[in-house]
Amino acid sequence: MPQEPRESDLAYDNRLNRSVLSPYLVRIQQLICGLVLRKEVALDDVSDTFLQDAYNINLLGDNLQVFTRKLLECAVLYGHAGVLVDMPTEDQPLLTLAEEQAANRRPYWVLYEPKDILGWRSTIKGGVEQLTQLRLREAITAPDGDFGEKFLYRIRVLEPGRWRLYSQVEEGGDYRLSDEGTTSLDYIPFSVCYADKVRILESRPPLLDKCY
Repeated sequence: MPQEPRESDLAYDNRLNRSVLSPYLVRIQQLICGLVLRKEVALDDVSDTFLQDAYNINLLGDNLQVFTRKLLECAVLYGHAGVLVDMPTEDQPLLTLAEEQAANRRPYWVLYEPKDILGWRSTIKGGVEQLTQLRLREAITAPDGDFGEKFLYRIRVLEPGRWRLYSQVEEGGDYRLSDEGTTSLDYIPFSVCYADKVRILESRPPLLDKCY
């Protein structure tokens, strides 16, 4: 809320403290998602293994319907959202809850907001733009002393057939290569849900005008 001409700082602060904004943005977001997902996601011609995995698609207790709702809410609010299909290797350090629960090595889905998709490279193959490199940021908590916790980031770098993990040791510290490995895939298993696409991994928030 802008300060009016000749309005004193005290009067401006008092007006801000008394101001109440209606949550129209959240209500519109929920309305849109409710209309899109008024019927449950239908699966057709999928394996029995995936049907079983769909009951806990991200290994955090969310079934496919709940995960899809979160994905759509993020896309409607920010313009797009990404989903990585991951599966830890046997020697990969298990740092997050999802990875600890994924020790049975079954694939699971991970949701990324646009702010955590740090960078990418792409190329045109067969008339289709495909990712050749993707850099994702992940937040983790690590023990700090007997009772405390510290908040750290790590960067996951994905390329066809290869991945690297750069982690912080201390809060706000530099990143160091903590793990790396190879995969049998010739592509990056990352999909994007767009609400208003501009170009690859770029979009316009469809509800931006409702914020003013």
